[in-house]
Amino acid sequence: MSDTGQYQLVPRSSIMEMIAKKFEKLPEFDRKLFLYGPFYLGGNAGLAGLIANSLYRRALNVSQGQVTSSIPMAVIPFLTTVALYNATVSNPLLAGDLNCPTCVLIRGALVGVVGGGVYPILLALPVNAGLASRYKSSPMPEKGNIIVFWKNLTTPIVRKINLCLQLCCWRATRPRMLWLVLKGKTHFRRPAGGSEDCRKAEKSQIFSEL
Repeated sequence: MSDTGQYQLVPRSSIMEMIAKKFEKLPEFDRKLFLYGPFYLGGNAGLAGLIANSLYRRALNVSQGQVTSSIPMAVIPFLTTVALYNATVSNPLLAGDLNCPTCVLIRGALVGVVGGGVYPILLALPVNAGLASRYKSSPMPEKGNIIVFWKNLTTPIVRKINLCLQLCCWRATRPRMLWLVLKGKTHFRRPAGGSEDCRKAEKSQIFSEL
């Protein structure tokens, strides 16, 4: 604080530099987990898209266009989830724009739910509905029964990909632990043992503050 009682603004470049230095001091395992985490989420979202696409095809008895419908179901959720996670969690965290662990937790959970579960289902539904209507592989609902029909068809599919959704949510909320370190909320006390003991001690101290 200055003599006039006003807080001095820290330049954005200085904040990013301090966070980068703290990030480099993290164990190698934690750095890789953070850097490659978006690709894990994207792969999980792509897997959920393939599973949802396969389940919709079975439910609607669609046998045509297997390759042409499967490729977009894997690629589009993967790219969307990676881009969304980097834009809302990873980049703001390293830039110092996220100022509370709750914000990191909520953003990560939302990306995991939307990108890893909701979006693949919403993407697979119209594609397979169009194929079923085009090839007449399954009777389509009447105008007054459309919502109930697709709800009854989608409910068991959501239950079957519940595991993918839980994995995405679990992994997407892990940066909250990193936030505590980068923001100086956790101070490591390194034991006298080797690097493995140090890493275990660091993680135990982080989890104790979560």
